[in-house]
Amino acid sequence: MAAFVDVERLCAQSIPFRMLTILQYQEVDGVVVRVHSSDPATYPIGGRKRLADFPTNHAAMADGDVFLAATKDDVRRAYADHEALFALGIESILNVPVRVDGRRLGTLNLCGAEGSFGPAEVARARILADMLIPHLA
Repeated sequence: MAAFVDVERLCAQSIPFRMLTILQYQEVDGVVVRVHSSDPATYPIGGRKRLADFPTNHAAMADGDVFLAATKDDVRRAYADHEALFALGIESILNVPVRVDGRRLGTLNLCGAEGSFGPAEVARARILADMLIPHLA
């Protein structure tokens, strides 16, 4: 979808990342589905993850909070697939909820080197995540 590509382009101009994905919640099935990936060969569109497999970050986002695994240790604790992420050079992950009227629609996920994401990047990512609302609703 063009809007997802536009958000990726805007992220690339304002937030350092190695990979970006956009996930859409399918609450009835208890999963998120990848609807966009900056690296579709590694993380293809249509990939599904069970919410139960990622309780820490999705629980935070259920409340509308950003989830930041800022260090390799944080990534190791929060992601069962951390070794695969480390192999890609991903040492920090920023998950930003996309919500409307208290309902979660999806997430904007930015992956980068350790220390890539601080308060300024979180603020920018929140703005960009809000741009996804009409496309995930």
